[in-house]
Amino acid sequence: MKRYLKIAINFIASLCVMVSGTMQAAQADEVWLDFSVPKPDVRSTAPIAIKDDEAAATASISQPRLYPSVKASANPAKLIALDFSVPNAGSTSAPVVAGFPAGTEPSNLDLTPPPVKAKVSPPPKPSFQPPTTSAIETQTTKPPSAKTRTKQLTALRRAIVGQESAGKFWLVNPDSGALGYGQLLRANVAPWTKAALGRSLTPDEFLRHPDLQIKTIEHKLNKYLQLELAYTGGNEELAIRRVASAWYSGNPRLWNNTSPQYSNGRRYPSIESYTRSVWKRYLREIG
Repeated sequence: MKRYLKIAINFIASLCVMVSGTMQAAQADEVWLDFSVPKPDVRSTAPIAIKDDEAAATASISQPRLYPSVKASANPAKLIALDFSVPNAGSTSAPVVAGFPAGTEPSNLDLTPPPVKAKVSPPPKPSFQPPTTSAIETQTTKPPSAKTRTKQLTALRRAIVGQESAGKFWLVNPDSGALGYGQLLRANVAPWTKAALGRSLTPDEFLRHPDLQIKTIEHKLNKYLQLELAYTGGNEELAIRRVASAWYSGNPRLWNNTSPQYSNGRRYPSIESYTRSVWKRYLREIG
């Protein structure tokens, strides 16, 4: 047993000698790069391969340079020094430009900082200020006079009545039951006469009093007309046609609707043709 143990120990020792010899031979061509950061209080003593000009430029620096250390090798010709440090701002040595010795920088290399642009103060504001838009007088359309509004209302009433009943105060529509001079629907007689006259009339009372019919119709048409003139910005034709549409269909926005209208199965003119006819009558009445 001891014999075999002795043989094994001798074999292991021989193997270690062979491996050690191989590693020493390989170290002759091996390059080691150490990128570790040295401790702050330890000056790097590893050999650094630098140019003579760089050595002369940095010889006066008293603080240790934080070059990465290079592991010693049997072949110093292949040592590589890598400098990743920031140059000392307090150094008084001449700057070293890459590829040129200190003091021999190329003449076309401009190291001076760019000039700082001078601040230009804005020109002083003129003492004269141009008038604002609100201060400029613009020509505006004068509102219509009372005489003009009365003339418009009378022409509109006659145009509506001419289209509806041809001036017949006793007329009753056989399909819709509309009454009198302006062909009011029966459901509108009571509220419209209440607003215009201060009291509600029955349909029979309404038919028997032509003067009350005129007052009731003018009161309602005047409210329609003023509303539509304001809505259309004074566009008289559009305002008249919207009033006619409201009187005929109950909706001023349908003034240009071309669909035929029906009442009790009977076909009536479209709202568009009705409002166009009222506008033509209005132009004749207004003169």
